[in-house]
Amino acid sequence: MTNMLRKQSWIVFQFALAMVASASYAGDPPFPNELKYPNVVAPKFEFGTYGEAEGLFRDPSALLFADDSAVYVSDSGNNRIQKLTVDGKPLGAFTADGMLNPRGMEKTSTKTVLLVAEGSHEVLEFSESGVLQRRFGTFGHDHGQFDRPKDVAILDGNIAIADSGNCRIQFFTSDGEFLSAFGSHGINPGEFDDPTSLAVDSKGFIYVADAGNNRIQKFSSDGKFVKTWGGWGSHAGLFATPISVEVSGGLLYVADLVNHRLQAFNTDGKFLYQWGRHPPVAHEGNGRVHYPSSIAASPNGQYVAVIESFENRCQVFGFKSLNAVKQVDDNAWWEKATRFHYGTRVRAGETLLAISEPDTHSVLLFDNRGDVPELINRFGGQGNTFGRMVRPSGILITDAARGEFVASDSGNRRLQMFAAEPNPDPEAAGTFVKNAGKFVRAFGPPSSDLKLTDELDDSAPFFREPSAMANLSDGHILLCDPADHQVFEYEPGFKFVKRWGGKGKEQGQFDRPLDIAVASNDDIYIVDAYNFRIQVFDRDANFKREWGKAGSADGEFVSAFGIAIGDDDNVFVTDSATHKIQKFSKDGDFIKSWGSWGTGNGEFYKPKGIAVDGKGRVVVVDFGNHRAQMFDQGGEFLAAFGIGEEKNSPGY
Repeated sequence: MTNMLRKQSWIVFQFALAMVASASYAGDPPFPNELKYPNVVAPKFEFGTYGEAEGLFRDPSALLFADDSAVYVSDSGNNRIQKLTVDGKPLGAFTADGMLNPRGMEKTSTKTVLLVAEGSHEVLEFSESGVLQRRFGTFGHDHGQFDRPKDVAILDGNIAIADSGNCRIQFFTSDGEFLSAFGSHGINPGEFDDPTSLAVDSKGFIYVADAGNNRIQKFSSDGKFVKTWGGWGSHAGLFATPISVEVSGGLLYVADLVNHRLQAFNTDGKFLYQWGRHPPVAHEGNGRVHYPSSIAASPNGQYVAVIESFENRCQVFGFKSLNAVKQVDDNAWWEKATRFHYGTRVRAGETLLAISEPDTHSVLLFDNRGDVPELINRFGGQGNTFGRMVRPSGILITDAARGEFVASDSGNRRLQMFAAEPNPDPEAAGTFVKNAGKFVRAFGPPSSDLKLTDELDDSAPFFREPSAMANLSDGHILLCDPADHQVFEYEPGFKFVKRWGGKGKEQGQFDRPLDIAVASNDDIYIVDAYNFRIQVFDRDANFKREWGKAGSADGEFVSAFGIAIGDDDNVFVTDSATHKIQKFSKDGDFIKSWGSWGTGNGEFYKPKGIAVDGKGRVVVVDFGNHRAQMFDQGGEFLAAFGIGEEKNSPGY
């Protein structure tokens, strides 16, 4: 069959599937409502909150038991490792120059600590007292190089690395010499989408948390596929982003991130029990679990500990109590998801506003004409067929009058266009039918194993992680690719024009370009996240200026995420680590900031996406509070919307 005929046959088949999926998903919960399970267990110890002092955390990402009485915690936002007693008393901290975003850890037979640093793409080894012994690894896609490594394990004295951005597992000698690798990007057995964690059992079997594919994969010690289990969902044995695995005492523990729970299996994948429950009120602990990011067991099997990056805390559970759960009768989080769960990016105009929601793999489209946006429809839902998405990221409203927008379907490495359904009532002209809409087209590279309606030019380079988008005044489209540290430019219709950037610290280079905005004169502003700066380019991608550095003072950034342009080309930037918005002149002069950690009006918990709408209002996605807030351009609070029953309430 010719490529054209093959493509056409897939278009017909997948388009039909997409129409069914889109129609059935609009307005429906992404999870079954009938699932009620008692699963709250009181922890033995609970410690940690937000801060920079020892014993406090800023986005902790992983933990490891040092012994039966102490733990190491990767305090990622503070770029350090902390050692604490099992009940949270500080025992010291260590770091290394240039180490950025430490993640998974493992102990060696000589009691040193191996860890991977996601931001600096390397492996480091420290003595028990925190003295750096050695380090290896650089950014790249060749053997021995890394792209956002997230975990490490020891197998027969060799080092195994979950090389997340490259969708593979790599093996090295204890001296850091490359041995072998297995895996690639995909949805088939033995392929990965964001392998975030790995563990090794006593027989040498390897278990990988294939987070983007919502499954656990099991391999032999030489990397041969053995079996897989899981799938997207909330029932026992299913997952919503399994992010961390741990083997202990013949059991496999899984931190099930978006289901806000922990699950236990035998090593053949048989579900045994689960515990944890989304908190009904902000920041509640005591067995409530909010985005568990790492799980570890003590050597003697007495404790199982969980890190919650979202809450900057650790909960330590007694092993014997894990199946002694108590009844709770509050709503599960997915019963709220028809309204709003949380979002990452926002784009807004005079009449429409759109927010991407990676948790529910969907995009929310709002009518933005009133004081508070009103939901029109939820588009997407988890999956690989047309109309479904995996971790949607960037959004571009392409035709407000027709209700059309494009979403970066980053997990599927493609772009998809959707449209709301116009209201047929002449008296409601310009509005759209609630809970109605359709998939229109998809765009992506011809090498993708996911079938597309419009293949991009196979002679042109293509993206690996399509993300934030923006329009130039002539209609050309800019697209950030954080994985390859580049910006792509397309003509309308996504005909490739050029790409620019590349990983580095020099002017015109990037390290995770996360968001993009265009000023009235077509100057291009980019959040260069891991370089802690904003870079500005002219219409032809020539570097003009930059500002920012690492830090929490005015004009500095810890975790810059979103960017928007307001009146007089003033620039607004969110910082999810410091919970504030900073306002700059177009030349980068600091003007003011607002926001602090909290749940009140004008307070934030990890603010992410930001936009200035057609009425001049600043819209901020208040990620951790499950809502969005609206301000004037001076930072005065105007309104909030989200899943709370009241308009201005956060939605726990």
